Amino acid sequence: MDFIVFKHLVIALALSLLLGLEREKSGQSNGGAIAVGIRTYTLIGLIGALSYVLADFSVVIAAVLAVGVFSLVIASYVSSKDKGLTSEVATVVVYIVGILSMMGEIDMAITVTLATLGILHFKSKLHLLSKRVKNLELTSALKFILIAFVVLPLLPNQNYGPYEFFNPYLVWLMVVFVSGLSFLSYFAIKFFGTRKGIGLSGFLGGFISTTALALSFADNSKKTPRIVNPYVFAMMVAVTGMFVRVLIEVSVVNSELLKYLFVPVVAMGVVTLVMAFLFWIKRDGDMSVKDAELRLESPFSLISAMKFGALFGIILFFVKFASAVLGDTGLYITSVVSGTVDIDSITISVANLAGKSVDFDSAAMAIIIAIIVNNLSKSFILLFLGSKKVGMRVLIISLVASVVGVGSLVLL
Repeated sequence: MDFIVFKHLVIALALSLLLGLEREKSGQSNGGAIAVGIRTYTLIGLIGALSYVLADFSVVIAAVLAVGVFSLVIASYVSSKDKGLTSEVATVVVYIVGILSMMGEIDMAITVTLATLGILHFKSKLHLLSKRVKNLELTSALKFILIAFVVLPLLPNQNYGPYEFFNPYLVWLMVVFVSGLSFLSYFAIKFFGTRKGIGLSGFLGGFISTTALALSFADNSKKTPRIVNPYVFAMMVAVTGMFVRVLIEVSVVNSELLKYLFVPVVAMGVVTLVMAFLFWIKRDGDMSVKDAELRLESPFSLISAMKFGALFGIILFFVKFASAVLGDTGLYITSVVSGTVDIDSITISVANLAGKSVDFDSAAMAIIIAIIVNNLSKSFILLFLGSKKVGMRVLIISLVASVVGVGSLVLL
């Protein structure tokens, strides 16, 4: 036997055995044995592997084996008292894994096996998740799939307009990227729960929208004036989440720019966290469950995605235009204006142009300016719409972090 064929056969048996072991353990945990277990699954995987090998000699033999497997699956379902199809479908998957292994598609076979193991093993958690997912969240997921896997591939990857600022594919790709970050953060908060800890909620909320979080905390802090420092801590942890988000965006869009931004942004984050922690350990009230809860809307909004796309395109134009006409001054003015509205659009716009029409030093300074302006805007939201004490303390931390960020960038 050829060594490669032997290796593929061993992999097919090993993967089939894993799936069979899960089914056997599942039956034992439910108080009894199941008809299709570790031995049956391993043999089904072996049949799948042999079907692929025998197909080279006779397609009829391979077809007979396939029909035999599916007949066994049907018979098992008919005779079973449990009218669920999970084990029967898993049997078909094992057969396919055997074929994939012998085809040499090892990565695909392993991926399919792991995915199936996860689905089978986390049965109760998946059922619980289905109960917790709202119709609005399901609709949001479908919309996200639509923009990511249907709309994006159809868009032309070509530059249009003045300064060739508009690339439909690039703009929409950034919409998908930022929406994906927010989408994952939303479900992370939903999974962990906002009641698990205001710090965790704040950090994950920073990946969705620090503006939304600031508005939420402004409203709550005004209603609970005796609680100050916990809100300060949560808001600044959210800002730290925003710092991480900026670094992720830059690393994906233009990793070269990350060398210029990493130290200043991390320095701002460290200062922010340290000062926030100092306020936390001196907290002047216990954050109640109701106070700590972050009010979240839909995890994905098509209108919001469209707005971000439009804003990203507009900022991209102004960055190119301002840089060409006014140089670095124009770029910094654009950063100040856009930073008050949205940090993602200016970050991604500048990162796209860094090393091309904008030098790296100017790009890094523009993003730092946008971060500073964005942080200060959150301070003013809390200061004028929420508790004055919360707003003032957030403003102090933001100012100190801003000085550290600019200083780090200048000294490097």
